[in-house]
Amino acid sequence: MRKELLNILRCPICKSINLALDSVSANECEIREGQIHCLDCRTIFPVINGVVELLSGLDDDTLKERNAGHKQRDWEVERQRPFINDNPGQPWIWPAFTANVIQGLDLLPLQGKLVLEIGAATC
Repeated sequence: MRKELLNILRCPICKSINLALDSVSANECEIREGQIHCLDCRTIFPVINGVVELLSGLDDDTLKERNAGHKQRDWEVERQRPFINDNPGQPWIWPAFTANVIQGLDLLPLQGKLVLEIGAATC
């Protein structure tokens, strides 16, 4: 996470802009490990492997993937995720990921809203 990102972030819980960063590990480009604290509602958001986690209540699969870090993906687990339509003989990985994102976004009330997508840093 780049330090400059703190200037545009808001707390997803209370919408406050009063955020503080505690850096545990950083390099010249970004914060690699640490925490962001909301000074108003006191919620803490971890920074893990350079990515700030602003979502609460992560599911078990997401936590497992996050904790695996640099390890190879378990494609048997990936094939069991919802929305994957595996067509034999066709490359399914990226179309399946795209379908997951599109179908997931369609479930959110984002019409007419601005969304900051900072990437997952997996490519």
